[in-house]
Amino acid sequence: MRKRINRRAALVIALTAVLVFSAVLLAVWPRIREMNHPPIGSRKQPDIFIGQAERIAAAETGSQSAEFFEKVISDRKEAVKKAKAEKKKKAAKAKEQKEKEEQEKASVLEAARKQEEKEIESGLYEIMGTSSVSAKQMASHYKSYYDYPGGALADGGAPTIEDFCQIICDEASAEGVRPEIVYAQAMIETGWLKFQGGADSVTQYNFAGLGTVGDGNHGNVFPDVRTGIRAQVQHLKAYACKDPLVNECVDQRFDMIPRGCAPYVQWLGIQENPAGIGWAAGKGYGDKIMNMIMKIRSI
Repeated sequence: MRKRINRRAALVIALTAVLVFSAVLLAVWPRIREMNHPPIGSRKQPDIFIGQAERIAAAETGSQSAEFFEKVISDRKEAVKKAKAEKKKKAAKAKEQKEKEEQEKASVLEAARKQEEKEIESGLYEIMGTSSVSAKQMASHYKSYYDYPGGALADGGAPTIEDFCQIICDEASAEGVRPEIVYAQAMIETGWLKFQGGADSVTQYNFAGLGTVGDGNHGNVFPDVRTGIRAQVQHLKAYACKDPLVNECVDQRFDMIPRGCAPYVQWLGIQENPAGIGWAAGKGYGDKIMNMIMKIRSI
């Protein structure tokens, strides 16, 4: 009798152990399967696998094989390899394009430099044309002489001399005027942006004495630095050529200029202009501008 009870107890214990083991196994089996064979969608993969839908279906139905997973891994490696090659190809192309642009820019600057030297030697420096002078050179030139009045010009959109010179380059280049001429003239007309001893004030943003006709009369007033520079550029263009303006005219005196009467910097002075007309009456006005340009070009 006791032997039967022991057998039953042993059987019950054995069955219980089997059931517990089975339950545990069923609970952890998905995790074990995932560790051995990660789902195809568990990592970023290029959408280039052939038959991917069929493989996923096969995996979900449990019909996967060693060959199937080897194929998936092989496809992944090939996709990564192709992606790296494509990325490398794009980087090389971008580098080549950048080098080409830099070479073209250097070529343009070199041509501009040679043309400037030719004009300097001839004694007639054209107002219109491509320039080799940068905003950085002009800013360095200014800082070698004075401290920039950033507090006064910040409200006008140019808190630093670098900002001021970049605006000159932007506006001058838009109309085909050489920016170093605009810069040098502005420094002469405003006393290095100090506006001391003149009728105009810094808050007028008038950097070329436009409309200042003497007897203490104030010149034109502009809303900000850029507009004031744009008016100066347009006034220079009116003297230099007959080409139409690119930007909307903000120079109130643009139509008062005989178009193309002073194509050269040296002719901006009335006394040096063959027609006896020009920007300023003082002797050697154009030469003063050119002397400053020569210093800027040497930086």
